[in-house]
Order: sequence, then structure tokens, then C-alpha cells
Amino acid sequence: MSPGRFQDHFSGGAADYARYRFAYPAAFFEALAARSPGRRRAWDVGAGSGQASVALAEHFDEVLASEPSGAQLGLAPAHPRVWYRQERAEDAELEDASVDAVLAAQAIHWFDRPVFYARVRRALRPDGLIVASTYAFPEVSPAIDARVLRFAQELGPYWPASSVLPHGRYVGLDFPFPELPFPPFACELQWTIEQLVGNLRTWSGAQRAAAVEGEGRLDALWRDLIPLWGSGPRLVRWPLWVRAGRR
Repeated sequence: MSPGRFQDHFSGGAADYARYRFAYPAAFFEALAARSPGRRRAWDVGAGSGQASVALAEHFDEVLASEPSGAQLGLAPAHPRVWYRQERAEDAELEDASVDAVLAAQAIHWFDRPVFYARVRRALRPDGLIVASTYAFPEVSPAIDARVLRFAQELGPYWPASSVLPHGRYVGLDFPFPELPFPPFACELQWTIEQLVGNLRTWSGAQRAAAVEGEGRLDALWRDLIPLWGSGPRLVRWPLWVRAGRR
């Protein structure tokens, strides 16, 4: 990313993003708070429409939620302990040593990371916690998973370059902090096929493909999934992949 430039892949579908993106399990935030050196302030960076911000507020006295997309922030829920600010992660105005924990949920791969990491080091208190979390592809059944993976692969030329990091479970993420273990979690939801396809439509690659080609690829995915899905909701599982470290 060029300095001072925000690569906006989600404002155009902000309403769908808020509707079809899901909350992390409560135990994830409990684990994060348990590893934080304090509970005074958390920074939710790349907050989107605020799902993680509100969850963090159950454990911290104050949550600063920064997000460059005004369209997404406009859909974030109000909360007495959450302060939303429209700003890039790299430009966040934070006092030195003023934050106990930083969370970048499905966001850090979009940042100018050397600039962001320098800001994190200044903002975190001694032994402060930074957590970068992501998920890649849903798990429903072998047949459904294979068709969704093929859809993702077909979007190849439309994926932003940064998408390789979440697709690779953040294994290749540059993360210059002393790392600590974090327990495994997964988001598990009872979803209809409409909700799953609605979520896939929010993918940055799917949005870019639809802008160029229309929604033919999504329509084909839908037709192929219907006989595999059956009727009613099904359990959809999204494993979370986490890199956690200390200042």
C-alpha cells in the first residue's frame, strides 16, 4: 500500500458486509483479555462495522475502534464504551503507552505493516498484547467445501494481492513481535444457503469479479450448491487462525 492511501475493498458492499459477516465466539475475546496486561483500553483496528469492537467492550473499560471506511462505520452499533474514529490504521492518533491490547480482526493484511507496527509499539503499554486473527474458507461438508474452494480459485485474477495472507492462514504474515500461544477457536453458525452465499458475495475477489463480469460466477455457485445443501439451515464452521505477540 502506498503511504497515505486507503485500499477500499468493502465500502461499496458495506450493508452486506455488516449483515453477513459474523461475530467471533465470546471465548475468543475472553482469551484475548486474559492475556492482556490490563483492561483499561483496547484498540480494534480495521474495525469495519464494529462487531469485534462491541465484544471487546465486554472486557475493557474503553475500546478505540478505528476504520477508514465511513460507509462501514455508519453501520456500527453504538456502545457507551466504544469510540469509533474514521482513520487508517497507520494514521491512528494514540498517546504513547496508552493501550493494553490491539486486535486486528481480518484486517492486518490490508495495512502498510511496517508503519502500522511502529505505531503499535508506541501505543502499547509494556508487555501489551497484539492479536492478528483471520479466517479463510467455510467448512460445511466435503462436497460443499470443494465447490466453495473452486469458486475461490476461479476468482484468482480478481483477488487483491494481500488476500494471499488470510488464504494462507497468516502463516506467511510478517509479525515482528515475541509470539505467545493462543488457543484454537472457530466460528460456528447455523446458516441457510442464502446466508452462506451472501457472505461469499462480500469477498473482495467476488466483488471485483461482479463489477467486471456481473454475478454469473455467484449464480453458478448457487445452482451447484442447492442440490448439495438440502433444506433448512446447516452448521457452517469457520476456523480462526491467530498470531499473538507482546510488545
